[in-house]
Formats: sequence, structure tokens, C-alpha cells
Amino acid sequence: MANGSPTWLIAFLTIIGVRYVIDLALTRKARRAHGKLAFDVTLPVRIGFIVGPSFFGGLAVLAILQHEPYWMDLILLSFVALGLIAWPRLIVIDHESVSSHVWWWKKSILWNQVTSVRYYTVSLSTQVTGSNGIKIVHTGFHVDSARFREEITKRSRVHVVERVDKIFLR
Repeated sequence: MANGSPTWLIAFLTIIGVRYVIDLALTRKARRAHGKLAFDVTLPVRIGFIVGPSFFGGLAVLAILQHEPYWMDLILLSFVALGLIAWPRLIVIDHESVSSHVWWWKKSILWNQVTSVRYYTVSLSTQVTGSNGIKIVHTGFHVDSARFREEITKRSRVHVVERVDKIFLR
């Protein structure tokens, strides 16, 4: 940015936007369908994950058509790939397991395999770990985090949620 530009304003608006999305996630409820509970991310996060890769994909196409240097194409396409890889997961609780769905991949932990539940208070994330090593993470951008923790402790053998006062890092 140019000298004297309002970078503080951009930072402030970013913080306000992230805080809005987290507050929205705290007030929205999980969907119930066919005996299952679905914990999705909020609408602004889904829109961001659709618009972001689409925007960088369009820029990449323009860069290719205008014969820009190949490294510019690769940078733009890497943002598209990053957006598709980091796509938010849908978390589903049913009568036999908790599972995480993204694209065509599914991870599941059966209720009798849940070994720990950790709630990271700084990032508002809940991590469920199974005896098979699988981890399912309900982030601060997913809806209804309190109900998620309640359902996990009600259905699994783990009845205590460990509170961790640090940022969640995989």
C-alpha cells in the first residue's frame, strides 16, 4: 500500500468482520434432518469460500489469456487450490458416530471410539479425537458449538470436555 494509506482501517474492518462471523456462528443452530444433526459453517464463510477461489480463478484465466509470466499464473492458481483444499467441513452427528464431510471425503469416529474432547477457549474450537487417531474439529466458524460439545459428551464415553486456554494448532 502507498505511504499514508489507512492500513489501520483495513485491519480494524477485518477484525470486525471476523468477530461478526464468530458471533453469527454462536447464535445459529444446527440443522436436524433424517435423525441427524448437521453443523455447518455460517453463510458468510460459505460465500467467502465460493467467491475467493472464483475470483482468483478468474484472475488466473485473465493472466493466462494476456500471456503474463508463468509464475503469476501459478500464484493465482495456488490461491484457487488453497481455497478448495481448505473448504469448510460439514460435521454430522448421528446415532452411531460423529463424522466430518468435505467434497468426497468422509472421516468418522464411532461413539465407542471417542477418547478425548478438547475445547480451545481462544479459538472457540472443539477437537474430538478417536482411538483410531482421527480428529474432527468443530471450529469457531461452525454453528452451535455448545450443542456440539453437549451432544458429544452425551453420546460418547467421554463425559468431560477438557478446556484448553490456547489457540488450537493441529
